[in-house]
Amino acid sequence: MSDVEHGLRRAVVRHVSLAVSGGLVMAAAFPPYNVPLLLPAGCAMIVMGVVGLHPRHALYAGFLGGFSCYLATLNWLANLFGAAMVPLSAILAAFIGVLGLLTTWLHRRLLKVPLCAIAPVVWVAIEWYRSERFVLRFGWIAPGYGVIRMPAFQALASVVGSYGITLVIMGLACGVLCLWPKRKPAASLLGMVWITAAIVTGSSPAPSRPLRVRLVQANC
Repeated sequence: MSDVEHGLRRAVVRHVSLAVSGGLVMAAAFPPYNVPLLLPAGCAMIVMGVVGLHPRHALYAGFLGGFSCYLATLNWLANLFGAAMVPLSAILAAFIGVLGLLTTWLHRRLLKVPLCAIAPVVWVAIEWYRSERFVLRFGWIAPGYGVIRMPAFQALASVVGSYGITLVIMGLACGVLCLWPKRKPAASLLGMVWITAAIVTGSSPAPSRPLRVRLVQANC
């Protein structure tokens, strides 16, 4: 193996490790861990793990990052489906793999469009397809749901919905990524905006109309 090939392999391993770590950090925002403050960091780590790779390698890195996240958050499905929860997690992780492929591919071709504009839009588009058009319609473990206990985002959700919340979270995460190398004060300000939104207290807004509940699905 030449030095160039060895260097490329090490770079791929670093990116994959970062994406997998990002998946685990993202998982920490959801039950049973419930640390939503870490959510943008996990999303940013997944994006960092795929950007800069060849699109094919970004597909693999994104898949493994998603796989680590879903295994850590959906392990309770083993009580219902046994070992079948592993391929189910793999199916869902494939969407994060596609996220990596598309984000990297677009970032290479749309040179005048910053990453902080590409990644959030791609993430929300894939999340929408997975939740609304995919045969399983599996909308769980979306960033917009990871902050449902934060009063600031409860109020915002009534205006922009879960997809809008995901767009805001991804915008903050990728904004910090883009600004940090050259504009650390601006990146730090975005970080402070997130921390402030995460710790602000308040009451949940009352529903504007009565809610009809036909079935409650328990997470066993």
